Amino acid sequence: MMNRKLKSNTLVLVMLLLVTAIRSHAQPKKILIVSTNRDSVGTNVSGTFLKEIAYPFQYFTDKGFEVDIVTPKGGKAAIYSTGEVPDVLRSIRQSTLFMAKTSATLKPDEVTASKYAAVFYPGGHGQYFDVISDERIARLTATIYENGGTIGTAGHGVASLIDVKLSSGKYLIDGKRITCFPHWAELAWMNISSYGKLLPFDMQEVLARRGANLVVSTKETASDKALTLVADHPNRLVTGSFASSAPWVAEQMVSIISRSESPSETVQILRAVNNYAEGRNSGNIDRMKQAFHAGAVLKAIDEKTKDIVTTPIADYIARNKPGQKHDCSTDVRLLDYTATTAIARVTFTYTTHAYHDNLILLKVKDQWLITEKVYSKTVFQNQ
Repeated sequence: MMNRKLKSNTLVLVMLLLVTAIRSHAQPKKILIVSTNRDSVGTNVSGTFLKEIAYPFQYFTDKGFEVDIVTPKGGKAAIYSTGEVPDVLRSIRQSTLFMAKTSATLKPDEVTASKYAAVFYPGGHGQYFDVISDERIARLTATIYENGGTIGTAGHGVASLIDVKLSSGKYLIDGKRITCFPHWAELAWMNISSYGKLLPFDMQEVLARRGANLVVSTKETASDKALTLVADHPNRLVTGSFASSAPWVAEQMVSIISRSESPSETVQILRAVNNYAEGRNSGNIDRMKQAFHAGAVLKAIDEKTKDIVTTPIADYIARNKPGQKHDCSTDVRLLDYTATTAIARVTFTYTTHAYHDNLILLKVKDQWLITEKVYSKTVFQNQ
């Protein structure tokens, strides 16, 4: 099991988000769009689908962001359209700024990640054959994300995320709630890809293998926006199933960026979780106490009775020895939150076992506090 190999005692995700909060007042006002140089799939014209790049480009620009476009080779982006182009879309395509940016795209080595607040991947089939395999673009996306940036994509653009890895070694999409262009739609609609036969892989299948929490419509539920428009706000990741989703994705991205410019609820929640996890690992009992509400409880299943055991959190804290350090790796995830409630998970992994803590937090008098800790233990089998 990979977790057994982990030895660091750092709260990578929590510290990353806390650093993001410190930097949030200086959030850069630039957005990077990733396009392709590949203009065909087999004998069919392809590339980046015009409506999926043009509408977000214009929306970002209208909202005051400077937009840069990057492709693997730089130079002209391969952009195509099908059918009649609406007047609004034609106007964007013919605008001086859009033509300048798409005819002289940046190479990955010309992009400085720290200057960008977000990355957007438009759809089209072109990126299957150059963007996905470009490690430089993947590193840029990972760095921008780990700097606190937002990631958005629509349609086939979601495929571009499959090989993006964070500094922890995990895939960016691992554990994130996303959608994608459905495999059934590829088989039914996409003559450009010869109905999927010309593509190197099934995006939906690979995303699932990479650990994504995948939400995908069936043909019968394709009109259900809950299945085709997915915004994972805590993880700053927005995805849409179809080309028509691109404007919505852009709007959600700007909303998330705007939220990050003020003290973030996400960071305040994780500060409480961090007080618990780091306090526990370092033997700082006072810091642990700061994380919990006075009436908080610990719950678990008794191994003998198989029933629920409830313990006051004060009793749990009292069992921890001041100054006692824990040699374990720690993984923290904020699963979801609303205005006054939040759910987080902390996993403490040792050589032989791991503890999994699911934490319920409430915003009490404007302060996020853990009110319930539900835990379980996994014992690793000898390899």
